[in-house]
Amino acid sequence: MLTTNVIVSLAERAAVGRILLSLLPPGLPGRHTPRDLPSTWAASHLLGTAALLLESEIFGLRSLSPSHPFLLAPWALVALVRWLTLPGALVPRHEPLSEPSGPLAGFLLFLSALAIPATAFLRPAPIGLEGVLRLADALALLALAAFGLASARRAPLGRGIAILCLSAILSAAIATSAEAAVAPALFLGGGAALGVPWLRRGDRRAAAFAAIAAASTALLGPRAAFLGAAGLLALCLHTPAPSGPGLAMFSAASLIACALPSFLHGEVEPPAEPAATPATLVMLVVVAWALWTRRRILAARAGEAAPTPEGRIDPSRPQSALMRDTLLLAVVVLAARGDLARIDLLFPTLLPLAPLLAIELCLLLAPAERPLGDSRAPEAAPVPVRR
Repeated sequence: MLTTNVIVSLAERAAVGRILLSLLPPGLPGRHTPRDLPSTWAASHLLGTAALLLESEIFGLRSLSPSHPFLLAPWALVALVRWLTLPGALVPRHEPLSEPSGPLAGFLLFLSALAIPATAFLRPAPIGLEGVLRLADALALLALAAFGLASARRAPLGRGIAILCLSAILSAAIATSAEAAVAPALFLGGGAALGVPWLRRGDRRAAAFAAIAAASTALLGPRAAFLGAAGLLALCLHTPAPSGPGLAMFSAASLIACALPSFLHGEVEPPAEPAATPATLVMLVVVAWALWTRRRILAARAGEAAPTPEGRIDPSRPQSALMRDTLLLAVVVLAARGDLARIDLLFPTLLPLAPLLAIELCLLLAPAERPLGDSRAPEAAPVPVRR
């Protein structure tokens, strides 16, 4: 019975998320080749999880408990309308040639994926439906982190090591029954990972996905919502000026849409500790303003820097700066409200930041891929074509 419920729940999330993914602007992820299928499933799983959570919150305002067919009926209608009105999919072409993964890098990725379900046998208590869903969340986070690092064109072996380290941290959380922190890690880390292709090659689908993923942390409660707000602030700070206002408005609308049902529903009893104090908000605004000022100064000096030579891969410093600032703003939120004072709760508290740290270290330390003789500009923006 548990196996059937797990399969149905995962299929529902993947189907709803794939419908939502098709409504986002053209770009990646979204392909169904064997190489691209993990990132497409991971993105669909994240979007489907967020959509079904939001739908449940909305019905909860009326104290309703609809059945699964009732929850899925609106998405079937959306899929039908999408199929009738937009039958031609848009995919990017003329992507840079990537260095193929060697046997060792492939083995590290396989080991990373295998470690997550294997951890279920190390738990002191049997794993239930929610635990299995957290396993799927962890696998989706690994796939999204791998996709982001591949978009940054880091060497396959360096990507494999980073994903293996992240898998070890997530496996430790599942083995110690701290898997509740995997869900915010998926939303915050998945959004940050897709921020890499947005800053690197201007992928509009990646930008929309990153904003939705970070905003979806508000579905997990007001305390997690401030971590998502930190991720959105960093994403908007590092977005180029022409696209900044539009992405900021979309991010704010996504955050409000995810937080509003929970806010209207209210709490039966007030929480023992507030989600944020005035000092938390002041520190977040001050640090964000300081980061924005620093970025403006560095951007003004960047005009004097020499361009990347033809045929060489662009450095990953802009994407690394996004991870660094997201980490900094998230730590400010956690420290300002005293979440870092409890040593016994430090591991689950910091777990949502683990994917940011893994991606950041890989971007900083892993070498770039070897250029494979592509005569086009290595980081040219993808061109949408119909298929």
